[in-house]
Order: sequence, then structure tokens, then C-alpha cells
Amino acid sequence: MLQHISLFFLLFTLLRVSSLYDGPIYDSTAYTQCQGFPEKPLYGGGIFKHNNIDMSSSLVIYNLTHDTIYSFSAWVRVEGSDSVMIRARLKAEHDTYNCIGTVSAKNGCWSFLKGGFVLNSPSNSSTIIFQNVDGKDVDIDIASLSLQPFTKQEWRFNQEYIINTKRKRAVTIHVSDTNGKKLPGASVRVEQISKDFPIGSAIAKTILGNTPYQNWFVKRFNAAVFENELKWYRTRISCEF
Repeated sequence: MLQHISLFFLLFTLLRVSSLYDGPIYDSTAYTQCQGFPEKPLYGGGIFKHNNIDMSSSLVIYNLTHDTIYSFSAWVRVEGSDSVMIRARLKAEHDTYNCIGTVSAKNGCWSFLKGGFVLNSPSNSSTIIFQNVDGKDVDIDIASLSLQPFTKQEWRFNQEYIINTKRKRAVTIHVSDTNGKKLPGASVRVEQISKDFPIGSAIAKTILGNTPYQNWFVKRFNAAVFENELKWYRTRISCEF
């Protein structure tokens, strides 16, 4: 009962705090299929909401701030090739970020590009450039641009909100004897015997062929990712930083 009250109070407090929060809520929307028409921009366009944006292969943005987390997205279509890899680059005042998002765009339909960035220093004037990584002669069309800033506090709130609403649940435990009679004040011990939510860790490639390492790992985790083999510079050569 005490566990139920504690979880209920936690969720009640979270909902009350979230009702007072007036910042942006992270939009986890993603699309993997090419579509006949682009969807509306996430966040209503974010900082582009009230600006007239020229949907060309580059655009200029003003007054980007340091340590702000920017969520970036756009819909991309190409003409002149069946499929090409399109990369979005950010040229800021003092730094260049070679990859803030990529998508394999197809001819005649719209593909969703989503990414983001954090600047090392403020930039009064920055340029986002959409590039054809494959070197093919194609035309690039851009639609539904969105750039949504999050402060670190807003980003943390979104993390906590998802953890508490998606990963946690309030439970009520009823204890009774074999005749169905309730036993008030009973002591309850809860033991987790399986994992519903994946719990994982990074693993070294040396785990391959290493039985003791494998046995140690599977006793503790049910998900894994390689330490280096799945990093950007290994899997997306076009997005080297």
C-alpha cells in the first residue's frame, strides 16, 4: 500500500508540475517511408514559424545561442536520380558542423530528414546547407523546415516526463488468504523476475568468441550496442565530424 501511495504521489506531482510547464514538448515523430506529400513541420516550424523561408538548398539563420539544444527536421525530395544521400551541414560563425542530419532521398517523393545540434559558441549568422553526398547531378527540393530550440532545463524536463509517464506505472496490491479474505497490514516483498523494458550496455568487440564475457553480460542485460562499431564515423562515413 505504501508503494502504491508513493507512486501515486509521484505521478500526481509530475502531472501537476507538467501542467505548469509552458516550454516545448519534444516531438519524437519519425518517418521511414517516402511519401507523396510532405507532412506539416514539427513544432509548427519552431523558430521558422513566423519567418518567410526560401525553400532552397541553403538558408541563413540568425542569433543561434550557445548550449541550446536544437532539434532540426525537413522534408527532402530529389530529381535527376532514383536515390541519393542528402546531408544537412551547419556553417556557424566560428565552427562548421558537417552533419546535423541525413536522409536517403528518392526521386519524385518526399523523405523525412531529422537531426539536431548544439553550438560550441554563439553565432550571429549561420547557414544550413543541404548537400548531395553521392556526387550525382540532382535537384534538391526542401519543404516543412523546422528548428526548435530547447534549453538544458527544458530538455531535462522532457527526459524526466518520458521516464515517469512511459517507464513507470502506479500499482495496487491486494493481499488475501486462501479463502479470499483480505489481510490488512500484510508485509509484501516484491522481486523482479523478468525485464519488460530493455536494459543494456555497450560491449567491446572482444565479446565475440569470449564465452566468459558473454555469460557475464547476459546475466545482467538484455540489450547491447557495440562501443565503437556503431558510431557515426563507422556507419555514416558521409557524416564525419
